[in-house]
Amino acid sequence: MIKITALTKEFRRQAVFENLSLTLLSKRTVILGPNGSGKTTLFRCMVGYYRNYKGSILINDQDENHIGYLPQFFSIFPTLTVREALELFLTIQYPYFVDRVANIQHCLELTNLSSFSNTLVKHLSGGMKQRLGIAQAFLGDPDLIILDEPFVGLDPEERLRIIEGIRNYDGGANIVLSTHIANDVQQLNADVVLLDHGSVLFQGSEQDFVAPLYNRIYYLNDSQHLPENAFVVRRELDQKKVFMPSGDRAITGEYTLANPTVEDAYIVRIREAHSCDQSPYCFTNPS
Repeated sequence: MIKITALTKEFRRQAVFENLSLTLLSKRTVILGPNGSGKTTLFRCMVGYYRNYKGSILINDQDENHIGYLPQFFSIFPTLTVREALELFLTIQYPYFVDRVANIQHCLELTNLSSFSNTLVKHLSGGMKQRLGIAQAFLGDPDLIILDEPFVGLDPEERLRIIEGIRNYDGGANIVLSTHIANDVQQLNADVVLLDHGSVLFQGSEQDFVAPLYNRIYYLNDSQHLPENAFVVRRELDQKKVFMPSGDRAITGEYTLANPTVEDAYIVRIREAHSCDQSPYCFTNPS
């Protein structure tokens, strides 16, 4: 369990968070939010990179825990091999860890780096370096694993492999990660926290995140016109548009209902959060 209470963090008197409270209970949680919403700042507070904040952050009801962390920008000494890099990380973080060889091998297999264990870091591609960063976050059986944009730079096959590894992770740690690919939530079978401007717009299951869009978004065919005050949520490869009426306005016409995705819910929730003052219907508003 991760319990964040009254978190306030400022940069040059500009608040990123102001009395933010959040409790994470799920085995896997995905933090979604636009650029600048506070995801990286929240992670840096959680791992202790920032300490000059107000409020409290408790993990498993303790002030100190073992945390595996993939920062947004990961780097390591280029002249080490992949295995040497992981050995260094494990030695620094957990000097008395017993099953060192087995643990490192497990992390190599998790990230599909076993065949590159003797390759110098400087000879790795960008995606391989990212996978090395993910591998080091899982070292040492931590209490909590925090991954800041772990899928950046990964090709589709490796991205799916890492997602599967996270979903099937059987260690004791809770995993909290951020991503800009909202539909990854579905593949990870994770809970959702939606941040915007340092505030929590939503916290809950993927099903509850998407539920308000059922029977509210429609396909727009080539022969149809976009209804007044409606907005396009997404465009599909066959040029079909998916739209949603603004507010609680009724739809007239022969439109086909579309199945909402996590990304649809993200787009709509962020949009309506920014126009709640003008909208008569706003499901991001807890009242």
